[in-house]
Amino acid sequence: MHGVELILISLLVAVSVLAATSRAIGVPYPIVLVLGGLVMGFLPGLPDAELEPELVLVIFLPPLLYSAAYFANLRDLKADLRAISLLAIGLVIATAAAVRRRGTRADRRAAVGGGVRAGRDRRRRPIRWRRRRSPAG
Repeated sequence: MHGVELILISLLVAVSVLAATSRAIGVPYPIVLVLGGLVMGFLPGLPDAELEPELVLVIFLPPLLYSAAYFANLRDLKADLRAISLLAIGLVIATAAAVRRRGTRADRRAAVGGGVRAGRDRRRRPIRWRRRRSPAG
């Protein structure tokens, strides 16, 4: 076997063992996987495994999000709706304020320009499409 296959099989075995361990001790599996990844990252002698960010976004993230959404407890989400909403809205406002306060002039222009364009595009696209669909009148 080549080095890449050996690394992938080793990671697959490690994930399986860590997932079984998380069930046995009653801790959510993402916590155990993160801790296991931290431990493996500090082990000497393990080769570096690098993944392209696009690969992670296209291959690994969608199944994780789908699984989390499918098995989400709606009662718990409804009970925590206030906290989730406050964090979501509050963090967006905090990020915008940080860009406004600490960002460079180009960062601020990009943030304002993106907001202005997003508001305009929503209204202009339907008009353009209507004109293109019926050129004969």
